[in-house]
Amino acid sequence: GVFQALTNDQQPDCDPTIKSPSNNGDCGNFAIATPFLVTFVIITSLVVINMYIAVILENFSQAQEDVEQGLTDDDYDMYYEKWQVFDPSGLQFIRYDQLSDFVDGLEAPLRVSKPNKLLFVVMNLPICENDRMHCVDILDALTKNFLGKPDLLGENSLGGEPPIDIKKDRPKDYHPVTTTLQRQREIYLSRLGLNGFRTNLQRSRNQQLLLEKSTISQTD
Repeated sequence: GVFQALTNDQQPDCDPTIKSPSNNGDCGNFAIATPFLVTFVIITSLVVINMYIAVILENFSQAQEDVEQGLTDDDYDMYYEKWQVFDPSGLQFIRYDQLSDFVDGLEAPLRVSKPNKLLFVVMNLPICENDRMHCVDILDALTKNFLGKPDLLGENSLGGEPPIDIKKDRPKDYHPVTTTLQRQREIYLSRLGLNGFRTNLQRSRNQQLLLEKSTISQTD
């Protein structure tokens, strides 16, 4: 009695001893139960499968949308992991001469393989004191390059002010003094000046030689 009370063991509502075509009394119909259970299993399986497919498609669509919209968090994490190799002290700066190796060492989609110095000139990146470059400036330029919206030369191409905007995420020692475009111009003008100096020096030497030869000829 106690066991039946605990297990709620009661006599069935039907009588399996009654003779019927189903050989199971009045406790159900085998001919109806079989297709019902089969149909139930099939429908349940289809519902579960469709739910899995819906979840997978939703995740795929979300991932595809993230890619179309821009970079993901994993891309930014990769960028700062690579940055720590060049900036182990966490100063947020690297030297200008390290920029090419750093960007070449990144993973897609931010990576710009060598030779990449010409692209840095076009990006017109700010250069701070002591030839240092800030991590946010580089990341911002690489993001624009990936999205196909680079700030090509900006106002500097027309001789305007460099695109230097001191933001809250910059450290106190962030003091831009030039840009990659201006630096390249300075190098180019220096080379022109040096070549002009060499040309004038060689011309002076040639004139001196001609003058000496002319003097010798007149003496003879």
